[in-house]
Amino acid sequence: MSRRETHVAAARTLPFHVMLKLVGGLSAADFCARYERLINTLTPRKIDDAAIPGMPLTLKKPGVNGKFVFSSDVYRTARAILRRSRSMEEDQARLLRVLLGSVLVPNSNVTINGKGRRYRKTRARVQKSGADLIASLDEAVDEAAADLTRFSGLPKGAHRVLRGDARTELSRVTEADVAIFSPPYPNSFDYTDVYNLELWMLGYLSSSEHNTALRQQTFRSHVQIKWKTTTRLASSKRLEAVVVALSRKRGELWNRNIPEMIRFYFDDLCMVFRHLGRILKLGHHVVVAIGDSQYAGVHIDVGGILVECAAPLGFRLTKKGKIRSMRNSSQHGGTFELSEHCLVFERV
Repeated sequence: MSRRETHVAAARTLPFHVMLKLVGGLSAADFCARYERLINTLTPRKIDDAAIPGMPLTLKKPGVNGKFVFSSDVYRTARAILRRSRSMEEDQARLLRVLLGSVLVPNSNVTINGKGRRYRKTRARVQKSGADLIASLDEAVDEAAADLTRFSGLPKGAHRVLRGDARTELSRVTEADVAIFSPPYPNSFDYTDVYNLELWMLGYLSSSEHNTALRQQTFRSHVQIKWKTTTRLASSKRLEAVVVALSRKRGELWNRNIPEMIRFYFDDLCMVFRHLGRILKLGHHVVVAIGDSQYAGVHIDVGGILVECAAPLGFRLTKKGKIRSMRNSSQHGGTFELSEHCLVFERV
């Protein structure tokens, strides 16, 4: 019995009404069958080998100075799967894109962690093939199909999901019971760069202009792009002291725009808290996981600054707990001097 036949047989051992229930409109058996046909008839074309307009030159072999993310075979196979997925029903195509995205990094020459993207060491590099990519994708489809079957019968609540920028999407919310979030930390970590591989390979970016536009929409926690000056929202003595200290050391900073970025960062946080002050009733809470940063020896007590910024917006700190210690940059010794905290605010 083939792998995907096993899925179908397993599903048929369930009660008929459960087997027909869908998660997000998807049937595990139907999704597996369509994926099977796609892979069995997959034939990469010349167009699948072509570079995506505006993509980083290192994305595919030969790369730059011998450094590349994907072998030619992995690159063309992934692009062929994406092209063929467009003939599937939209829900199935979306799921397949997600699963394809989940196996791209393991079949590349890079690793990604909390410090960003790094090329694998030479001795750790293995030339991956298109067959390797498909084998990884098969496993991901296995897990997805099992989840679709396992969770299809769960009760569903009457909820609404808003996808987008919290600084603007919260304007569509009229009332909330609680807010729980962890914003990017002001450590100049650009998340569009972290997910750069998936964004380009899965068709979410199709030009360098798209890439720039996406960066401009991110939280102002990094200096990979020049930010426009906006109305000041954050009010904090600690923030002012930090900005002054950073400005005095501007010549020592690896980027001269770091002092402005720190100010913009807290303006963005205040924008979110303004919305929360409108939609949360008195006595309700905001839970925030947030971390410190450090530049040129200037420590940024992000939690302490946020407490001062949130007070005039109607929020009082009621609880603070340390989650973990984080390393500072290698330029500062890479020691565990930075803290990550969980802050609980009450709407007052």
